[in-house]
Amino acid sequence: MSKPSRLWSIVDRRIHPPLLPLTTQDSQRLLDTIKNSFRAQLEKEHGLTDTIQATPSTTATNKVQSISNATTEPPRAFARPTDQHLHSILKNPLFSHQQQLKRQVVPASSVESDKMIFKQAVAKGLMNITRAHGFLLKVAGQKNTEPPVAKIENHGVGTLVLEWLRDSGQHRGLKWFSSSPEFGGLLIRFLLAEGHDELLLIWLDQLMTKEVSLGATGEWGITSMVFRELIKAKTLDPTLDDAYRTFLTGMNMLEGYSLSGKFFSTAWRELCWSTTVLAWKYPKVPAHLFEPFAASKLAKDPRDPRAHELPLAHLGLHHPEKPSVELALEWLRRHSFGYPAKMLLPAGSLEMARCLERLTSFGIDTAQHLLLSNQEEEAKGVMEYVKKITKILREKDHGLLPEAAP
Repeated sequence: MSKPSRLWSIVDRRIHPPLLPLTTQDSQRLLDTIKNSFRAQLEKEHGLTDTIQATPSTTATNKVQSISNATTEPPRAFARPTDQHLHSILKNPLFSHQQQLKRQVVPASSVESDKMIFKQAVAKGLMNITRAHGFLLKVAGQKNTEPPVAKIENHGVGTLVLEWLRDSGQHRGLKWFSSSPEFGGLLIRFLLAEGHDELLLIWLDQLMTKEVSLGATGEWGITSMVFRELIKAKTLDPTLDDAYRTFLTGMNMLEGYSLSGKFFSTAWRELCWSTTVLAWKYPKVPAHLFEPFAASKLAKDPRDPRAHELPLAHLGLHHPEKPSVELALEWLRRHSFGYPAKMLLPAGSLEMARCLERLTSFGIDTAQHLLLSNQEEEAKGVMEYVKKITKILREKDHGLLPEAAP
């Protein structure tokens, strides 16, 4: 028979019924032994080799010091996994005591001040999606109606909001994204700035798994919105390379689940817009990223294959190595006696402004390509045609034309 362990010897010697009840000294000694054994086993499982032994007296002293210095000492790294776990629980705003919050001094930094207000609202149970959205807008320095114009700095704000979503139970299913897509898109920008790219791809994978098991919830489901906002946030970088890589990664995931391309069609249009209409903002994308994007099945909208004809024709003019005007001329010849009915959008809509901007950019790019090939007459004809279409659309935008195509 193997020799009994030290712990078992103590337990057998001190808890045996004839020795009960234990004295105060024996109880404390038994408790210390159990704690030390538990710590040693936990640290062994987590790979911590240097076991830190503390006597009862030093432990008590450390507790007193930690309580007295709780508000003055900066955050420190904890050696033991148990300490790390306990610290993560105690620092959670949901468990913060209101008296402690009242004693805190408001930091000088505006962002830190906003973060403290957010934590106080969470601790008092006053936080909701609308207020969290306002918090993100405040830190981003923009209004709700303003489009994003710059990449957000890393202040740890996205992680703070994400922790609140998890702790409040709203993180599961990402239902808050469909109820408030503006909040979801802004949160994605913050999370990307803080290096949570992998987390967003995990979200996307989970949503695709749900789509496969439950079936498509609609052509503008959460999957489509999350990926569109992810790509839109990536286009705020100085280059589009990372946006293209992310798109191709998502496309591979989509093909792996055999899902319809309608989930990513809006993301495709978003990236195509940045590549063509906003080409002046970015350096050219490498050909090995551009070509799979242009040739993907998402380049054809499954709901209406003609909807992507103009973006594809425009995209051909911006190939990084072999720009081609053929698709552009083919599109112009096809619509030489009128303009597509798809362009007749509701008067005063934002899409009308984008349509006019697309046509103007497309006409200029096509004319420039023809001029480089010494085709001056063709270039002049293209510009005249684009002027005619844009004039008709502007008149229609002001309610001067009927909704049907002439």
